[in-house]
Amino acid sequence: MKVNTIKVNTKKGLFTCYYPKYYAEWIVKFRTVFGYRREKILTLGDGVANQLGIIESLPDCEIKEVNNENLIAYQIHSEEFQTNCYDKLRKYFIYKRRSWQVPEIELLSEFMVYVPYQIESKKKLLGDKTETLLYEPISKHYDKLKNYKVIQNFYMERRDIS
Repeated sequence: MKVNTIKVNTKKGLFTCYYPKYYAEWIVKFRTVFGYRREKILTLGDGVANQLGIIESLPDCEIKEVNNENLIAYQIHSEEFQTNCYDKLRKYFIYKRRSWQVPEIELLSEFMVYVPYQIESKKKLLGDKTETLLYEPISKHYDKLKNYKVIQNFYMERRDIS
């Protein structure tokens, strides 16, 4: 299946899963002490846990052929993501940016993207035990797999099948 993914170099030979995300571009018109302003704001939303954030720029994306078994399914619908983003942006501009009026928020575009994560087993420094780590190719960062329950459960299901 062809999906929109973040453009990164993944390590060969590791289990790769693709985590769902939403990106949206918004135009916000708000009033400050000095007058009216219009800003373009980008939001990033989690397609599973419904966590949202404001980001500075969109990463480079590419269309990639991916096995369906490696895709984590979206559990948050697009309408729910848009509603949550709208509320978060409204609160952000009222409480953080101190808008003098309720901001006017308009959705420009929205798209879905999958973020690749890889799972790697490494031997601990002391002893013969191995530790399962989650590798994020975007940031080249390792973290314990147990801190990411959705990906851990997905990996355990796939490992039992194969």
